[in-house]
Amino acid sequence: MGLILAFCAAWLIFFRDEYRFPRALLLIPAGVLIIFALNVIRIALLVLIGNAGHPAIAIFGFHSQAGWISFNAVACGLVFVSRRNRWLVGAALDSTVSPAAAPAVNPTAVYLVPFLAVLAAGMISRASSGPFETWYALRLVAGGATLVAYWPRLRGLDWRFSWRGAAVGVVVFGMWLGASDLILPRQAMPPGLAALPTAARALWIASRLASAVILVPLVEELAYRGYLLRRLVAADFQSVPFARIGWVPVLVSALAFGLVHGPLWLPGIAAGVMFARLLIRTGRMGEAVAAHGVANALIGASVLLWHQWQLW
Repeated sequence: MGLILAFCAAWLIFFRDEYRFPRALLLIPAGVLIIFALNVIRIALLVLIGNAGHPAIAIFGFHSQAGWISFNAVACGLVFVSRRNRWLVGAALDSTVSPAAAPAVNPTAVYLVPFLAVLAAGMISRASSGPFETWYALRLVAGGATLVAYWPRLRGLDWRFSWRGAAVGVVVFGMWLGASDLILPRQAMPPGLAALPTAARALWIASRLASAVILVPLVEELAYRGYLLRRLVAADFQSVPFARIGWVPVLVSALAFGLVHGPLWLPGIAAGVMFARLLIRTGRMGEAVAAHGVANALIGASVLLWHQWQLW
């Protein structure tokens, strides 16, 4: 309820020129009441899942992930409904954005929806799993489907790459491996994965490796370097040449990239800086994706060949 309260307040402050006040303030108590009701349902389902003989899923998966799923659903729902409600939205919004002038496809969605689809699938797969994320392949399916849907709009980017991308990927891998040796304790194969039948275990590893080497580099580079790096320069981010981007957007986008990597946030920031500088120097999205993919492929090889499962 605290999160949804903060979200509603921040949303109304940032978009205060689009809403009719004071009636728009009703969004705040509406959001709090809806999230409270969903939390009641969440706790009831938590008890039912545990009582049905799945305490590990209830405690380690559903308990936290259902809360995040509820928060995201309510936040997105409030935004979607309120911006289409003439009683809440001012006439200024109608006059500035006409249906004829609106783009057929939101350019921001093209860069962010694949990344958000992977995050959403991750929440669902973790909510339905115990300590080990059994349904990891959902991320691959969701991210792959959105990339296929948006690929006609992404085809115009320069996807070429050279030895420079691979070289940066090797450097990032060395830095990542060195930092993990200092920070993360060495771990064997997760018991949940080892307990799977041979075919299911092979399928899980294949989906995890495909996600790391192909999917994650594509969706993260589109989100952090293709969108955020240029959005920090101008609202019309697609018109910003990569060569014009200075150090401030590089550092801010790298900070955002590093913080999502948990205890390895510092090498994550350094990797974000290196990927961004490579993209700025070459102007090719393919170089950053190749560097990211090579680093992740080498990490995957370390996991599978030298049993460094803490890297996954």
